Amino acid sequence: MPSSKPSTSEPISLTRLKLALHLTPHIGERTLVYVLRRLVVERMSPSEFLSLHPDVWTSEFALKQEAADALADQKDALLKASEVLSQALRLHGIALLTLGETGYPARLEQNDAAPPPLLYALGNLSLLSPASQKEPPHFTFALALSNNPTPEALEKQDEIARTLALAGGIAVTGHDRLPYQRLALSLQRLNKPTLYVLDKGIRKAMKSHFEAPLFPAARIRETEFEKTRDLVISPFRPDDDTLAPHSLRRRDRLIFALADVIVAVDVNPSGGMFTECKIALKAGRAVFVAEGGRDGNQKLRALGAKALDLHPLFASQLF
Repeated sequence: MPSSKPSTSEPISLTRLKLALHLTPHIGERTLVYVLRRLVVERMSPSEFLSLHPDVWTSEFALKQEAADALADQKDALLKASEVLSQALRLHGIALLTLGETGYPARLEQNDAAPPPLLYALGNLSLLSPASQKEPPHFTFALALSNNPTPEALEKQDEIARTLALAGGIAVTGHDRLPYQRLALSLQRLNKPTLYVLDKGIRKAMKSHFEAPLFPAARIRETEFEKTRDLVISPFRPDDDTLAPHSLRRRDRLIFALADVIVAVDVNPSGGMFTECKIALKAGRAVFVAEGGRDGNQKLRALGAKALDLHPLFASQLF
């Protein structure tokens, strides 16, 4: 393989390479997944990879030309940025979870068609572990509520969330939609854990010290993020802002992929909540539909989703 002169003689850690590649313009999730897998197959060190000629990055590692050019032209700056970022992650206890490695959520590998190569995670990582590996047994759940819900629909979501949480459920939610915020608040009132999925970078959402409130401008009372109880994750570069609609769809996909149980509370048949429920249902996953709701609820019932019945033994019959 042709090579270029390395920009540094110092060994580069794999974590720093992952961060540098994630920060490189024009390198998307699929390309990053491919590069990281090829490095394992080729048993190539980060320093060896970075010393390769850009033509090899395009021909052997599937980088687009503009990505290879950006990496070559900005290599030193990207390595410096990755060093600073790596130090910040360590200082604030941010875990970097890599697809295919220990600690990466098995639910995403199983339920997401293209799981993100990297996840930035802060808080209680045990919330990502499979139910069979934790005592007492637990399960994760997502509640689907389309935009512009009625007060009655929000109250119904509160009731369902309380019931599932008291039965051992861990809510998976976001932070930039009223239904997601309302769900988090209902769990906080019970002092139950919440798994937040961001639609932006973790530092963008939580500021430089990773401690800013997740809902600073919410229309509901501000929730409190407890590192020992809750978990927040993001697949985006730490300083990325919301890139609607892509990042919103990505957030929703991950929320549903992380859920063992999905409940359609009140969904619009032309919206994203309905689409995610339909995808999960076709995959044979546990999808329930609450009584009433908009037309999307009825369509999901017609597709085979189970009617939700919150009797005392509901949770024990989920799996």
